[in-house]
Amino acid sequence: MSPQRFARSLIRVVSVVALAAFTGLTGCFQMEYAVELEEDLSGEVAFDLMVDLDRMAYGVAAVQKSFMGDDGSPTDEEVEASRQELLDQVDSGVLEEDNLRAEIDPDLPPGVTLLETTQRRDGLRTEVSMRLAFDHLTSLNAVDFGADGGGGPDAEPFAGIELVDEGDTFVLRNEPMNPLEEVEDEAGGMDGMDGLIEMMFQDLSVAFVIAAPFEIVEHNASSREGDRLRWVYDYEALAAGLDNRIFVRYRK
Repeated sequence: MSPQRFARSLIRVVSVVALAAFTGLTGCFQMEYAVELEEDLSGEVAFDLMVDLDRMAYGVAAVQKSFMGDDGSPTDEEVEASRQELLDQVDSGVLEEDNLRAEIDPDLPPGVTLLETTQRRDGLRTEVSMRLAFDHLTSLNAVDFGADGGGGPDAEPFAGIELVDEGDTFVLRNEPMNPLEEVEDEAGGMDGMDGLIEMMFQDLSVAFVIAAPFEIVEHNASSREGDRLRWVYDYEALAAGLDNRIFVRYRK
């Protein structure tokens, strides 16, 4: 595997927003999915993502040296060259709002509508927000931001949504994606990669929020505020493969 391919796999975790045109970004990385449900199980979902690539520049330079057989740390000049390569990718225009809409709209499944996208940039720090409407919660199962071939395990964030009718109650559950899985698979156990991945992902945070107009009977969320449940997974939890299932039982 070439250093370019490995670097692309390291970057791919942001493909949930940038899609096939971006094969990804890492660094200081925070993502939140917030679902607002109505009584008929229609609603809206908001995606908010922040990624800061400054730390990624060091990682890309280190990977390139490793593939050339050099075990030493990258020089300041090599890190700066990698940083410029990342800036060139960001400056390609893929994160402009019109481009995002053009990439996302055609691949949305029936019952799901893109309401808005926004993005803000400051150097290598990028924030992207997206809001979708859905006619039924299970419609989100078919959302695939990697439909054109550029997605990783984060490209189908709701593929595992299940609703189980129990009569007076129903269960909502989902298996969230783990953006570390593909990067670790691509690393293939190469010497030194575990430490490098940890360095680049140590600020990783993935959060899911669900708000619904039903009585909450039980749940496994990280926290609760009224009818709003929040699940948060950090680098340590995802790297350790801890149970990250979403589970909530509602009374109808």
